[in-house]
Order: sequence, then C-alpha cells, then structure tokens
Amino acid sequence: MEETAYRTFEGKLAFYHPTAAGKGCAVRFEIRPARRGYEGYVFAELAQQKTAAVRGGADSKAATFDWKSRVAVKLGLNDVCAMLAVLEDRVASAGGDKGLFHQTADATTVIGFRRAEAPAAGYCLEVSRKARSGEAEPARMRLVLSEPEACGLRHVLGGAVFHLCFYGVTIRPATPA
Repeated sequence: MEETAYRTFEGKLAFYHPTAAGKGCAVRFEIRPARRGYEGYVFAELAQQKTAAVRGGADSKAATFDWKSRVAVKLGLNDVCAMLAVLEDRVASAGGDKGLFHQTADATTVIGFRRAEAPAAGYCLEVSRKARSGEAEPARMRLVLSEPEACGLRHVLGGAVFHLCFYGVTIRPATPA
C-alpha cells in the first residue's frame, strides 16, 4: 500500500461579541469531516460573556467568555444546508418559524438562525437548550452576526459541505517525501 502524506489544519471560525454591560456572546465553529463509517458535521459552541473589557492604561483587559458553561451543538448536513439557505437569502429562517430541533437523551435544543433587521442588520443565531430532567432553566444564547461575518460564515459552511459528505479525499505529493 502506498504511503500518503497528510497535512492537517486545525482551526475554528470564531465571532466574539462582547458588550460594555457584560451581556455579550461568542460562537465558534469547527468542521469535523466525514470518516469511514461516520458522517461529518460542524460543531458550534456558544458562550456567554463572563467579564466586561477594562480599558485604561496598564490595567486594560479584554472581555472574557465562559467557555466552561458553553452550549455545544452538532450541526449535520441538513442543518448546515438550512443555515446556508438563510445566508443565501433563499429562506427567511432555518427550520422555519420553529427553528432546527435537536433532541438527545439529556437535553432538547432549538437552534434559530434568521435574517435580522433590528436592532442591526445581520443574521441572528439563537440557541436554547433545556435539560430533559429536573426543573433547570433553559440555557439561552443569542448573537447577531454582521454582514461581513455572515459572508465569511457562508463561505466556510459552503466549503464544508463536501467534507461533511465524503471522506478519504487525498492529495498526493508531487514527489515522494
């Protein structure tokens, strides 16, 4: 069997939206390509703002986000294509008025993704997760992506579609290593 050189690029597309009041949110997307026997997906993690930024001389600090209490969602091919349809102005909202619904043994999650006009033009991403056991309050996170951010997300998700479906795509080096 011929040896093949692989090069792995690890990275995440992240958008941070802190507010002065400390009520912001951040999201990061990571592509997990298909493998033999497994479908690919895009992993999205959202985190609430933990601390507000501090500005002023030597004591300046950036806002922080609570990644330990993040809400993570696994977006399959249908979810990614539903979001792309919104980003390409084919539909008003991913999953219709009720959003994309995910249910696991532990929780129920609703993912809303739609075009937003107010308070600012862009694309609103809302995730609500409720534990299936107990009386815990649902975790709700929301942020509005600007037009340039949405453009970048559209290209990343569009490029990911192939990799969510197919595995084993290999580029062979021109000369043996």
